[in-house]
Amino acid sequence: MQIRKIEDIVIYRDDRYYCGPGPSVVAYPDGELAVVFRRHRSWTREPLYMHVHPTTEQCLVRSRDGGSTWDSLPRVFMGGGQCAVAGLLRDGTTLFVTHRQELVPDNMMDDLPAAAARERVGRFNRVRSEGRWNERNWPTISAGTEIWRSDDRGDTWDGPSWVGEVPGHPVLLEGLHSPVQLRGFPMELRDGVILLPVQGSREDSILIASEDGGRTWRFRGVAMEGPFNEWSVVETTSGDLVGFVRSELTDTRGGYLWTARSSDQGRTWTEPKREDVWGFPYFALPLPTGRFLLVNGYRREPFGIRCRVLDPECTNVSEAEEIVLRGDGGGRDLGYPHAALLPDGRALVVYYFNDRSDGQRFVAGTFVEVA
Repeated sequence: MQIRKIEDIVIYRDDRYYCGPGPSVVAYPDGELAVVFRRHRSWTREPLYMHVHPTTEQCLVRSRDGGSTWDSLPRVFMGGGQCAVAGLLRDGTTLFVTHRQELVPDNMMDDLPAAAARERVGRFNRVRSEGRWNERNWPTISAGTEIWRSDDRGDTWDGPSWVGEVPGHPVLLEGLHSPVQLRGFPMELRDGVILLPVQGSREDSILIASEDGGRTWRFRGVAMEGPFNEWSVVETTSGDLVGFVRSELTDTRGGYLWTARSSDQGRTWTEPKREDVWGFPYFALPLPTGRFLLVNGYRREPFGIRCRVLDPECTNVSEAEEIVLRGDGGGRDLGYPHAALLPDGRALVVYYFNDRSDGQRFVAGTFVEVA
């Protein structure tokens, strides 16, 4: 199959705000598009890497003309969440999922269990000092992952429900939830079960499931343990699940895609396999032909976004031709792509981007055609 790039677009850019990582796009049957993303006011002379911050705003912009134009002012519908993840169920329900980090006062730090020591400090920003980026940490803990439902395309939201108890990941403080985070996307199986890939504090790749339309969420299984975290999952033609997992290995295997398969809806998984694909994280968009469009960020020169088409069982991951959608990024702080199929057959890949290393991050997209 051939991939034809049509055009790149800017979906939302305001240089007062750091936008990223991780927008998501929903394509409705009548052609309306909605993109959710996070932003944080950047008040310094140079943009801060606001990957995690409790004052982050969750925003939504729409296009009613197939992506030609977008709302100039976003609708800010939530505060405090981190990765902005959205999905559309077959019954028309829109899901919005995010995870939270909560600031912790000094007088509560001693109440944390010893096992939670690694959760005590969260990376909130990076400050430029003497020509280098240095970490500056704020005391935070993971509050868990929350899910919201909307039956009016995001005008109003019901919720939240939270990811329930996850083995090996106890609640850190009373009033919070299992400390799991995400960049994976909700995926509805053919039998109506909804799967949600999350990651734990030990960088485990964990699968959560809902059997009631996204109202409650329970632990399903662990795909990978160890230096693996952000991941996504698809259901193949045969009914197998395939997980696409980001690795945090510190040797030469780091940054490569790892895959695993499940034949029992995510309860057990095969041994992980390293693919000959560098870049992260990943999303696989189902195509009408049964194939999948796999997209990922590329955080080394030339910085940008890449993709490839997989067969219906996702057995050709390493062999599939890699296509460069963007190679004009100004630095490595970009990517986290997601994609949706439009009624006219085009696919829209969305991501956060920068066009120079000291420039602000914004929400962008690329239209492609898969023939």
